[in-house]
Amino acid sequence: MERLDTVFEKDRPERIALRRKIAEMDRLLRRILLRANAEDVAVKRLSEQVEALRAQHNVRRTLMKFAIYRRLTPEQRTALAQLRRADEDMRSGPPRDSDR
Repeated sequence: MERLDTVFEKDRPERIALRRKIAEMDRLLRRILLRANAEDVAVKRLSEQVEALRAQHNVRRTLMKFAIYRRLTPEQRTALAQLRRADEDMRSGPPRDSDR
């Protein structure tokens, strides 16, 4: 069975490069917006490019997470599901009815 860290590391350089490109394009877009003198078409084009890169990064990340999940044993999947539920419970806070 392929080790999980091997799956994680497999496309890591590409994911890092993509994140850096997103950050760079995002900074450029913010600078253009702050100047407020760009054409709408240019802002639209750059914004679409940034969002396309984000979508590409999200797809790669999802595929990596799926590859890792497929390698988990049934027991590990159950434990992961329990951790996720506990995390969701912590993030959502107490039930709204609990203060009455």
